[in-house]
Amino acid sequence: MCIVKKYLFPAIMALFVSLVLVGCSFGDGTPISSLDDSSMPIRRYDLLQVRYLTTGDYSALQKMRTTYIVETRALVESLLKIGVLGESGMNERILEYYEDSTLSTAIEDVTDTFANMDKENEQLRSCLNRMQRLLPDVELPDVYTQIGDFEQSIVVCGRRVGISLEKYLGSDYPVYKRFFDEQQRRQMTREYMIPECMSIYLLSQFPFGDFAQSSQSERDFHLQCIWYVVNKLLGEEFFGHSETFKVDAFMQSHKDMALAELLEYSQRKMSKVSGASMQNAK
Repeated sequence: MCIVKKYLFPAIMALFVSLVLVGCSFGDGTPISSLDDSSMPIRRYDLLQVRYLTTGDYSALQKMRTTYIVETRALVESLLKIGVLGESGMNERILEYYEDSTLSTAIEDVTDTFANMDKENEQLRSCLNRMQRLLPDVELPDVYTQIGDFEQSIVVCGRRVGISLEKYLGSDYPVYKRFFDEQQRRQMTREYMIPECMSIYLLSQFPFGDFAQSSQSERDFHLQCIWYVVNKLLGEEFFGHSETFKVDAFMQSHKDMALAELLEYSQRKMSKVSGASMQNAK
């Protein structure tokens, strides 16, 4: 029996906005192989954050600003928006920002809830293995965890994908009831973490064409293509038939189409819609 898991269009569009905000003007940063625990597909940048935020450990701060400079710049400049990394007083500003009582509590709750992420690491490892086989020309994402401020769930900078753990503390987490409706809260559980991570990364690699000029049906189809491919990477039907029915039907008549070709086809359809609209305008 397939359990349908809802993933609403507005929710993924909010995440799409977050990856645009981060962009990728920060450079490639340090390669995965030189980081502390390269055997794990999810790098625990959040633990470094917690060490600095709770103890003021200067060595943790130094590591955030050297080994993890891409992640730290994305956090400070694009998520928290508290200035430019390296400017005077930034170290103190970071500490002050997280002194907020809600964020302080979230830090403790994230530390307790995600003390062990073996399940997520194994799920992502399986996804990446399938991705190498099914999408051989797409660069594998470099995934890390962080603690933000309840704004974005997933952020993307090039191949860097940051998962904000404070957004996955469970649908009954008290803070969520103040800021999110019931439908949104249903998705704020750890089971959504890897599916959302892979969805947003693929959307960054195969973005919408001209979003403003394309039709709603074209946008919906492209999102369904993303979810369809993510199901294949997960090895399960996480996104149910109600999310992927158009693509399921399309692939029944295109059985030889590779997954990358499907995503490229969807992009071209949006571009054609945009191009036709522009032509008519002339």
